[in-house]
Amino acid sequence: MTGRALYDVGDPDALAHWLAQHPHVVMLAGSSQLDTYLDTGSGALLAQGQILRIRRRDGVCDALLRDLATDTTIMERAGDGCLPDGGTIDSLVRALTDREPIGTVRTVMTRRRRFVLLARRDWETEMTLDASDVTAHGALPGRYWTCEVVALRSRPVDPVFLDRMERAGELRPHALEAWQRGIGRGAREAIAG
Repeated sequence: MTGRALYDVGDPDALAHWLAQHPHVVMLAGSSQLDTYLDTGSGALLAQGQILRIRRRDGVCDALLRDLATDTTIMERAGDGCLPDGGTIDSLVRALTDREPIGTVRTVMTRRRRFVLLARRDWETEMTLDASDVTAHGALPGRYWTCEVVALRSRPVDPVFLDRMERAGELRPHALEAWQRGIGRGAREAIAG
């Protein structure tokens, strides 16, 4: 595996224990963040392949508009947790939604644990273990565990390490991204396709 992979985690405690016990894995500082995803009542942004998110982490808020087709992102500071009036994102959102009001469609509270696999004292691979509580469209929150694996070098991740990690945490590939949780399968398929 090269690049990035996102897994659903079947046994997060076993995965965290396995990573913590591995002689070449170092645990880094954890973090938490609150993501608020916004759209119109009719889902106009998502229908046009756009994701609008406000993230609060470490006392800082930022807004992000992401085009899913091109993976282009625009980021701006969101001082009070709201879109800055007159900013680039605000202007684009107004144009995309024909000035239809936007509101919260889902929130994702994520607690993240970070690990790195070392090879010859260099960071080789980064692994994150996320517990995300997703509340979508007023439904009760759901807890999702994901593990992201990112190869930090151009060479592939050690396949033996990856296989053992997948087994330890009962990992299933191709997990959904946080913004995809709670939007329904039909909407995900329409966007993907």
